[in-house]
Amino acid sequence: MEHRADQHQGLKVTGVDPDGIAAGFDLPEGSRLVMVNGKAMPDLFTFRMCEGAADLTLLFWHETEGLFEIDVEKDEDEPLGLDLEIVPGECFTHCHNRCVFCFIDQLPSGMRESLYFKDDDMRLSFLHGNYITMTNLSDAELDRLIELRFSPVNVSVHATEPALRRKMMRNRAAGDIMPSLRRLTEAGIDVNVQIVLCPGLNDGAHLERTFDDLAGLNEFVRSIACVPVGLTRYRDENRLFALRSHTPDECRTLIDSVHRRQAAMLAARGERLFYLADEFYLKGNVSLPPAEAYESMSQLENGVGMAALFRDEFETDFPKAMPAANPFDDTVLVTGTLAGPVLKAYETRLSRRFNTRVTVAAIENHFFGETITVAGLLTGQDISDQLAALFAAWKTAGQKHILIPDNMLKRGTELFLDDLTVTDLRRALSAEVTVVSETASGLFEGLSKSKVMI
Repeated sequence: MEHRADQHQGLKVTGVDPDGIAAGFDLPEGSRLVMVNGKAMPDLFTFRMCEGAADLTLLFWHETEGLFEIDVEKDEDEPLGLDLEIVPGECFTHCHNRCVFCFIDQLPSGMRESLYFKDDDMRLSFLHGNYITMTNLSDAELDRLIELRFSPVNVSVHATEPALRRKMMRNRAAGDIMPSLRRLTEAGIDVNVQIVLCPGLNDGAHLERTFDDLAGLNEFVRSIACVPVGLTRYRDENRLFALRSHTPDECRTLIDSVHRRQAAMLAARGERLFYLADEFYLKGNVSLPPAEAYESMSQLENGVGMAALFRDEFETDFPKAMPAANPFDDTVLVTGTLAGPVLKAYETRLSRRFNTRVTVAAIENHFFGETITVAGLLTGQDISDQLAALFAAWKTAGQKHILIPDNMLKRGTELFLDDLTVTDLRRALSAEVTVVSETASGLFEGLSKSKVMI
């Protein structure tokens, strides 16, 4: 087969799952995937649509190796374990809503350009679990979504009352979401629903209406989760709609209401259907449900069930965690103020098992404001400044090890939100820094190692 030179653009291979099929390809660094079964690969979406076939012929290109083919026989829908480049701003649909709670509108100026891109693309929902509003989706695109059997589709609903949804999303086309949801579910497409809950706006009776409408759809609505609105200190400066956070009492009232609905759904349908983000429990000082109460964990990336899953994994894996001859006098676990109390409960047990004094550093978010409490929105500068103050207060000269969860960094890089790097942090604090996954097993692995993982 002959291939034109302009086909050699393809998609750059950015990573390979060590346990996946592609681990056996032995691809040279810098390889690009050009074609799959004779079809050009202009974007990641096209690759994912082709990847599920049982028999694949993959055409790669490398600047020194040239073009080369790899034939694969596998189970249908089995992933290859290839990570390929993606540039969202170049090929994905930009969101045309102006939601009153939009986090991107609350960013200060001067951050890296990609952080200001608002996507609302069905392909990113399918590929990465992003949530779409469906207001930017034409009837033809909805038909295509159904025809291609995209499932699950993650949808940002927020409210089912048309006037309220238009008000919240500031888009005249955003009104009645229910017909589109009916089309999806009646076609057998799984749907996960997100509701960004804004006190005094879409809560109370409005939320009950939304819950009732969504529960009235068929069993292909797999989960309905409320997440709290995130508010930065730049809202006033950016002249945005006035919003506030939930009070602890409001969190407890919401929890009681959702738990009643869960009990009713469990009796009627055998699953809870309704879920709440961990933040509501932690802020309301209410014990987290067990991990099994989140069932399929379908909204884990939304902060729904993450703390319960960590707790269960910790208790299961801790007895099997291997202690090591630790070269560090102190190990610091960096997190946000929301998860700080959760992790702090394990300090003593971790210190004894891993032969190092473990300290949880719950970093306050000075960059975005102290109402932003999650670890994934911390900046490198806030971490650096507050750890420097902590180390100065210790007045000890021992070797220090800092563990950073990978959700603080831009995927596949060592960049924090403010473009400081892990290397910058290491140099500023004269300490070893290890990037770990945000799971209990990732924590144990980081505590067992003495080398940099990024």
